[in-house]
Amino acid sequence: MGSLAAEQENSQWGQKAEGGDQDEDCQRCELLPDWQVGDKTGSGNRTSNDIAIIRPPNRKPIMAAVYLTDTKVDAAGRDKAIADVGRVIADLYR
Repeated sequence: MGSLAAEQENSQWGQKAEGGDQDEDCQRCELLPDWQVGDKTGSGNRTSNDIAIIRPPNRKPIMAAVYLTDTKVDAAGRDKAIADVGRVIADLYR
């Protein structure tokens, strides 16, 4: 993934993701404060998603994608599920 991460840093997606919104319930909010994150979130009718490249200090980047669709869970519940994934990543890679 090393070359992918380098390409991402220079891509339009990478530039947009690095400045991405940081809403309260997003995946990045459950990560550790010194981790750098570039992410892109999206949502729609019964759908929420987040794709991220996560850079813990002194470690290789982690790519994570969460996609929830066609669910009866409301937007707040879907955001919580995405945040839970961020928490699991933080626990696994701290």
